[in-house]
Amino acid sequence: MAFWDKYKLEVADNLGIIWTTLIQEDSAAGTTTTLVGSGNPIQFEFYGSDDPFDQPIMGSKAVIEVMASTSFVYSDLFTSANLKYKVIIKQGSTVFWNGWILANNYQEPYDCTPFPVQLVATDGLGLLSDFNFEDLLYTARQKTSVVIYDILSLVGITTFTE
Repeated sequence: MAFWDKYKLEVADNLGIIWTTLIQEDSAAGTTTTLVGSGNPIQFEFYGSDDPFDQPIMGSKAVIEVMASTSFVYSDLFTSANLKYKVIIKQGSTVFWNGWILANNYQEPYDCTPFPVQLVATDGLGLLSDFNFEDLLYTARQKTSVVIYDILSLVGITTFTE
């Protein structure tokens, strides 16, 4: 897979830290479009209980709110497969969150332009139910961490901590 930056959003928080959101497409390269954030440009939601020791694996999603200059300008993000558009959110130069745009999850108001549009991305844990794990058959005993790594790599998660 060869990803390139299709969309880019840069915003500063109250402390002056630059947050960069990259939406990358899995296809041939093209030009990067700069997005304009709306009132609350990046929001994170974590699923599960408030106690991380009670639920050590918690899924998350990011809601990126941007301004649309014309109707259905971002509809291409929602007409393809779930793992086509990768989202990388950086806090300064450090990757804070990454995931995938959720396909078939596009809504916009019937209003005069410009108007805010929410782009919703998931960390990919919920997408694991769409995979057939028969491809991960092992011929020898494997450490649990190797099996978990192989499963998570199906949705682009390349690191985890025990």
